[in-house]
Amino acid sequence: MPAVLAWAVAAAVLIAVPGTVVSVLEIFDRAAAANRDARAAWRAADDAVGAVETVRLRRAQSLSDAGLKLAAAEQAQASLLSKWVSAQKEAVQADANRKLVVEVQKPATVQPGAPNDFLVVVRDSRPLWETAGKRMVAEVHAVDASDAVIFSQPLDPERKGDTHPLRLPAAAWAQVKPNAELYLVVAQVDEKTLARTELQERVRLAGPAFATLLVTDKAAYRPGERLFFRSLTLDRATFRPPGREQVLRYELRRPGDHRTVSGLSVTGTTGLVRVSGAGRVDLVRTADGQPVRGVGCGEFVLPEDLADGDYTLVLHEQELPGGRPPTVPLPVTRTVTVRTGAADTCRKQIGFRAAAFAPGQTVDAWAELKFQDKALPGAAVTAVTAQADGEPLDGIEAPKETDADGRARIRFRLPAEVPDGDVRLRVTFRTPLGGEETVAQRVPVVGNRLKVEFFPECGDTVVAGVPCKVYVRATTPAGQPVDIRGTVTDGREELAKVESLRDDRHPGANRGLAAFTYTPKLGGRAWLKLDAPAGAYAPILTSGPVPSSAVALFGGPGAVAARTGFLLPEQASDGVVMSVLDPVTAPGTPIRVRLYSVGRVRTLVVGAYTRGHLSDTQKVVVEPELPQIVRLMAGPDPRGGVVRVTAFEELAEVPGEPKPDLKPVAERLVFRKPGEELKLQYAIRTAAPAAPLPAGTFRAGSEVQLSVTATDEKGAPAAAVLWAAAVNSGVAPGAKDRLMPTHFLLAGEVKSPDDLEYADFLLTDDPRAGEALDLLLGTQGWRRFVEQPAHPHVRAPFPSPDVARLLVQNGQYATWTEPAPVRDQRKLFETYAPLYETAVRAVAQAKLDLDAVGATARDTTEIERTAAAAASARPRAREAEGGDRRRRPCAGAAVPLGGVVRRRGTGRVCSLLRRAVAGATDRPVPARLQYARVRWPRRLPRGRCRLGRRRHGERRGPRPSGSPIGKRGLADAPGRPGPSDGRRAPCV
Repeated sequence: MPAVLAWAVAAAVLIAVPGTVVSVLEIFDRAAAANRDARAAWRAADDAVGAVETVRLRRAQSLSDAGLKLAAAEQAQASLLSKWVSAQKEAVQADANRKLVVEVQKPATVQPGAPNDFLVVVRDSRPLWETAGKRMVAEVHAVDASDAVIFSQPLDPERKGDTHPLRLPAAAWAQVKPNAELYLVVAQVDEKTLARTELQERVRLAGPAFATLLVTDKAAYRPGERLFFRSLTLDRATFRPPGREQVLRYELRRPGDHRTVSGLSVTGTTGLVRVSGAGRVDLVRTADGQPVRGVGCGEFVLPEDLADGDYTLVLHEQELPGGRPPTVPLPVTRTVTVRTGAADTCRKQIGFRAAAFAPGQTVDAWAELKFQDKALPGAAVTAVTAQADGEPLDGIEAPKETDADGRARIRFRLPAEVPDGDVRLRVTFRTPLGGEETVAQRVPVVGNRLKVEFFPECGDTVVAGVPCKVYVRATTPAGQPVDIRGTVTDGREELAKVESLRDDRHPGANRGLAAFTYTPKLGGRAWLKLDAPAGAYAPILTSGPVPSSAVALFGGPGAVAARTGFLLPEQASDGVVMSVLDPVTAPGTPIRVRLYSVGRVRTLVVGAYTRGHLSDTQKVVVEPELPQIVRLMAGPDPRGGVVRVTAFEELAEVPGEPKPDLKPVAERLVFRKPGEELKLQYAIRTAAPAAPLPAGTFRAGSEVQLSVTATDEKGAPAAAVLWAAAVNSGVAPGAKDRLMPTHFLLAGEVKSPDDLEYADFLLTDDPRAGEALDLLLGTQGWRRFVEQPAHPHVRAPFPSPDVARLLVQNGQYATWTEPAPVRDQRKLFETYAPLYETAVRAVAQAKLDLDAVGATARDTTEIERTAAAAASARPRAREAEGGDRRRRPCAGAAVPLGGVVRRRGTGRVCSLLRRAVAGATDRPVPARLQYARVRWPRRLPRGRCRLGRRRHGERRGPRPSGSPIGKRGLADAPGRPGPSDGRRAPCV
């Protein structure tokens, strides 16, 4: 009954007092929402404060980890250096205790099919008990599937001293199989057990010998332009780069005094690197992970005041630390033309329809105009001038515009006398693209004196009674080619006609070369009588090549004329004649060699050698008047390039004398097209220009994307290191420019390769290219076996500069094997240097990482941002906790029924509410009476809240972090923390 009365009184109060009646449920909902918002806000503040601490701890841990990594890297570097030094000390000690030292002097690479000389030096200080009953031998092993000994020579240091000459005879090559590697071995053999012990490392005899190609992005430059250059060094046999680093120096030298242009020299290594956008430098590696070597590149900025002229770009290799010899023993050069004036747009070139012209002859020339390798027909020819020794020439025939091929044919007659031989032709075009462009060229003029050389295909001489092919080369005394025409005669009859190969469209065919075949007769002598060039001086034949009776038949002037000409090589009555029927072949097509033996039956060994390696060898017996045809390299050997075909004769053994070596009797060069091919395809992308441009052309300064695809001869993808150059369309290639395959397949096998012009034509599919290539190879009058001394280590006559350069290019220069101490130190360097370099990079990277972590730790941006988030979260929490109480304290605050405050002097309402709920806090509150709203006066007297336990107006202390409503909660209020939370209720 009292409880019912209490609820009734409370209901009566709610009904009786106007403005104080609110929904109790609404009051409790608002309180619960405020409580949730406050809790969430305080949790956000706590999370922000925790994030600040997490950032601080993470930075401290990162600094600690980076410091530990740096310490570990430095310790590893120091440990590796200590091991390296210890290993070097052990190597030095081992060298001091070494009792046997073997050194070998050998050619840089052996010449297959020819005798090769070596010098073995043995320094033996071992005690007698170690050498007793043992003998020392030097052996040459042919290593393929087997390890056969093809040559052996005993060494006797006690009797012959330390130096032992050794000659590998040509006959030993008959035991070598194609693709076998030769090694020189010095061994000790026990005379009782025949046990062999190799005393030093095997010495590889075949190479390597390297060739280098030096190129620039174009042939001509203007002052102020950038000159880009690139070099590539490859093994002549394998076309692979050196296995070790090279130190190269590039210089641009002035014409005349050959002094280096100030500031235009640079030294660097051949390690090819790739630089990323972030500045990271990485080595370029092959598919098997090895660094790409042998490539050198750079650039020079030509001075603005650089004078016009032909400069020389020189490359020479410097010795590496440790004294290792350079892989490129001779300097490599390239001519660079510098000329002032505006940049041309079109490509212009002047060519001649003959290799040279004599005074009084008519010069037949053409001037060509192209744009982007396309002929420009209909271009106006505005001016054509010619000068001879500075004097202008008249009577020049020239068209008014170019023909369908973009050419203008020009003709004029030379004066009867040109003392200085300086004739120049100048042609000016008005291009369809606008503007005039000029091209000039010196006309090749020859005097009356010529040099005519004969090169029998079979060797040094021709042999009577069998057909002999003879190659002819005609030049001026300065070496300029001359076109000739004439007949070969013996004074009685015409034996053959001779005419130089000419091609009006391809300058690469005009080299003043010819060939003819005739059958010499025993007892007579033939000579070449020239019909052209007219007026050429021919020597008087005073040796009497024609019998007196035959001369008498001519009589008077005829007799004198019959006795002038160029004598052919003297004929022999006995010998071997070799003729190659297929001078240019492809893989799978045999090289047919026809052999004649005049005078007696001979056993011949014929070998084919490609790029310093044996490709094929066959033995054949040739009888007189019965020629034999030998087919070499009939298999699908993919190696291409110049092939040396040499015929050797087996000499009969003489009882009581050493077995004679093979005797070389004939040799010539032929060409084998390579079976391996790298095919390149490219696609170009660029933004559409504002104004239309001809197809395949680009505007200067525009961005171009070049995509290159490389495949092999079978169409399979192939890895390749490529280079590309972007040049003005008006820059024509120079006459001595050549492609990479031409240089490595051909230029390294001929004399004076720097003087070889238009060489790329020789390797094309043009019908005249094969004939021109055969003539070029047929006139290489040197033979490798001729350059070998007759006896081991006998000083041979000093060769000519051209032959000397060729011998060096082919590895025919003496080198010493590495001494044992140097070899041991090199092996240690090759073992430890990469590891130490990696350790140094690891230390440097660890320092960079530590600096980066330190910079991050010093950067307070993240902490300040997190702290600001925490600071802004606290006011939001307080605001969510206070609600509208902050706007008006103790005025209409929502409170639970059990927390109604009795205030002194507040009137009957507060008292009735207090009595109505007295004793009701120990049981659930009905849902409909969860909240009550009490409207208090605006101004309250100072007093004490019974629940808050403080007076109104007293200053509140700070709430603890995370407390949404205070230090003490409301007892048993639904949705509120109870007394166990230890929280206080707010003052209401």
